[in-house]
Amino acid sequence: KQWYQRRVRGSFALQLSFNMAKILLLVAILGVILLSTADADCKLNKNKLKKKIKHFENCLKKGYSPGAKTRCTATGEGSLTKKQKKNCKKSEKKVTACGYTCSEPAVDGGWGDFGVWSECSASCGG
Repeated sequence: KQWYQRRVRGSFALQLSFNMAKILLLVAILGVILLSTADADCKLNKNKLKKKIKHFENCLKKGYSPGAKTRCTATGEGSLTKKQKKNCKKSEKKVTACGYTCSEPAVDGGWGDFGVWSECSASCGG
């Protein structure tokens, strides 16, 4: 009788640890699935993405003011209709989901064209 009780307790513990292992495996698989879909927000193929970017850039040229996430600024002036703004916002949302950001504009350092050579205006010690 004692032998049977030890065996039953042992198989119960084994069964419990096996069930726990299944639960942990399931949690791990769900975690991997959730993490992999977090980066997969872009639902556009390469060609559609190019078209959406072009549309979004046209919106900027027409004066659309996007959100801060794209790091873009409106490059043109104009007034967009409510429908155009709505379409621009949709394009912005889609291209942003695909990782699009505007390139930083070139900075004008204030330098002019090169002139003719002249004598050095500083005196050298040597």
